[in-house]
Amino acid sequence: MRTSVLFRPVQERFQYAFETVLGFILPYAVIITCYVLILRRLRQTKFRRTVRSEKLILAIVVMFGLFWLPYHVINMIQVAAQWYDPESPIRKKLDNITRSSRAVTSALAFISSCANPVLYTFAGKSYIKKNGFAFMARLFEGTALDQTGAKKAKDTLGLSTVDSANDSGTLHNGRA
Repeated sequence: MRTSVLFRPVQERFQYAFETVLGFILPYAVIITCYVLILRRLRQTKFRRTVRSEKLILAIVVMFGLFWLPYHVINMIQVAAQWYDPESPIRKKLDNITRSSRAVTSALAFISSCANPVLYTFAGKSYIKKNGFAFMARLFEGTALDQTGAKKAKDTLGLSTVDSANDSGTLHNGRA
């Protein structure tokens, strides 16, 4: 019986620390790295909407942090509590904080899964209003052309490259 009582705090510390590393720190590092690479790629293209794209990417990165950070702070408070004697006033205070905050921070963390689609919807509306769905074709065409070094090309839909679309405001086939 004594072994299980001693093992529980060790197991709990490991679980919450492991969850924070694998559930927040590592994913956040991957998200930031990927979006920095996307930003670099956007800045190298001739796609003209990089400022708005940069704001969207910044919003996504910040939203992830804002939604998930409180949950993992509570995890770390719970880990810290396990280092104190169960009768310690500090331990009781930390346990009270985690008990009273766990439900709210968990709900906030899981609500975050709705944030990105909402951000993409609002960001995409302005692109679609101004350029129609062709903006996506131009974005992907522009990054592909910059990568291959080609200057002008048409895809199977007859869409022009970013250079001619941005210079003339229309597509090669006369469609806007």
